[in-house]
Amino acid sequence: MILKRIVYPLMLMIVMFSLFFSSSCKHDPMGISQLDTVCFQAQILPILQTSCGIAGCHDAGGEGGEFTTDSYQTIMSIVTPGSAAKSTLYQVITAVNGQIMPPKRPLTKDQRTLILVWIEQGANNTTCNP
Repeated sequence: MILKRIVYPLMLMIVMFSLFFSSSCKHDPMGISQLDTVCFQAQILPILQTSCGIAGCHDAGGEGGEFTTDSYQTIMSIVTPGSAAKSTLYQVITAVNGQIMPPKRPLTKDQRTLILVWIEQGANNTTCNP
């Protein structure tokens, strides 16, 4: 009798508690996994080349410092796949470090969000078909 009144409900609570917390570790708070894959070649590269890769900045002959926008490999030097918060690229386009890039014409919210999603999805060198 005591077994049914105390132990079974207690066991049920323990099982439910463990299921709740074990599944909560695998959450996707921004819903990134539900979004379409962002294409690097068709979506990200054009944004970076037209906004950052302009003459005198991050083009192949520019003075833009640590990266150029001429290839996936050079762009990846400032990206931490899976973590926009740890990616220098995302930090500078959102002014985390105090100075927003590009300084004269910052990216739009939609462009910054697209870059965020691409990084969070793993920052892959994807090519999508039209």
